[in-house]
Amino acid sequence: MVKEGHGDEDPCVAPKPDVWYDLKLGSSFRDRHPSSKFCPLGYEFKPTSMDKNRPGYFHKRKKDTMVHMEFQNNQQGKPNVVFQGIVEDYKENGAILLFDGHTFRMEQLHHAVNKLRHVWGVTYCISGTISSITS
Repeated sequence: MVKEGHGDEDPCVAPKPDVWYDLKLGSSFRDRHPSSKFCPLGYEFKPTSMDKNRPGYFHKRKKDTMVHMEFQNNQQGKPNVVFQGIVEDYKENGAILLFDGHTFRMEQLHHAVNKLRHVWGVTYCISGTISSITS
């Protein structure tokens, strides 16, 4: 097995088999109060209408654990693609590995977004108001 060096490879490639990479512990393991928190999420399906070329929005309400994620629609004139879920503390020992093309970094998971569902016919705006879409 070979230890991978820092060449000019494309950082978007997956790790190569039979290569030893450096593994660093991220700030979530090292720092008592890390500046970054990591949160896994999963959704039932990803609508094809979700615009992957433009940023979306994430909002966590103050009064409870409800979160909303909103992405622009790639079909002009159609409502945005909205997901709704619940943030909970991550109860298990868990971590995520991040790979930059040369090195792995391990970060601790702090929260999890659970029950993430696609919400039809609703658009949330940045101000927090809800508008229903009527077709």
